Amino acid sequence: MQFNRFTKEFIEERNYRGLSPATIKGYQDTFKMFEQYLHDEGLTKVEQVNTRVAKGFMFKCKELGNNPVTLNTKLKLLKALFNWGIEEDIVETNSFKAITKVREDSYTTAFTDKDVKMIISYLKRRCRLEKHFPHIAKRNYYLFLTFISTGLRRGEVCNLKWSDLDLQNAMMRVYGKARKEQFIPVSDLLIKELLSWKAYNIEHFGELPTHIFMDVQKKPLNVDGVRNFFQRLSGVVGLNYRCSAHVCRHYFAKTYIQSGGDIKSLSRILRHTTIRTTERYLNMSVEDLQRSNEQFNPLNKLL
Repeated sequence: MQFNRFTKEFIEERNYRGLSPATIKGYQDTFKMFEQYLHDEGLTKVEQVNTRVAKGFMFKCKELGNNPVTLNTKLKLLKALFNWGIEEDIVETNSFKAITKVREDSYTTAFTDKDVKMIISYLKRRCRLEKHFPHIAKRNYYLFLTFISTGLRRGEVCNLKWSDLDLQNAMMRVYGKARKEQFIPVSDLLIKELLSWKAYNIEHFGELPTHIFMDVQKKPLNVDGVRNFFQRLSGVVGLNYRCSAHVCRHYFAKTYIQSGGDIKSLSRILRHTTIRTTERYLNMSVEDLQRSNEQFNPLNKLL
């Protein structure tokens, strides 16, 4: 079977199962890269993909600068593809099965309070100064506040609708991984901000759009739009580390714990299946450790 036909059938089935557009796009992007690699190697059929070819592709991705998380994501998606191929009797073996995951750094960068205040200040200035696209400037401000205040994932924020916001109970409906419907608490401050954003939307569009965050073409903001926003933001404010929705999520988790929140509650808010997953967000920087040690060291009470 031609490889492009193989992946097309897989995507059709995943669409039938109701996977989110972001998940589908992740599959498509990875398959497109692998198909290009096969083309460069003079291969077109899925039966020609053996372990040597699979490893060659992963080595190529590493040479191109893919980080460990990206490499492991691509490996996971391709393993899923070939496992499905075995179930459908299209292939006999999974050529990616023998490839092990790359070791990932357990520490995840998080914003500092200083960085967050600087970003918010910058976004507020853009709201005042932007002449050509004032709606986008305001959207970016409220978008960042939502990420920082909720710890939501990128795709979850893109899918948010005004109907998902329960003002009376201060809750927000979220469609997480596998499109599972869940509810998270929303702070009073964020509700106040979103109500201002809602009023502006009605004035700007003449009616309230379905989704909370829209692009310049009046369509729901997608994950690429969010990625581009953070990339531009990182360059403008001069951060020396990667700026992303996930960094916001880590900042939310880190700040929640440092402010006295318990890990069980945080795990429920972040909608993790196990607390062990939540603990990955709690690695503290050297400065945090030094500051905590200085504050809580037993000698403080003894000398």
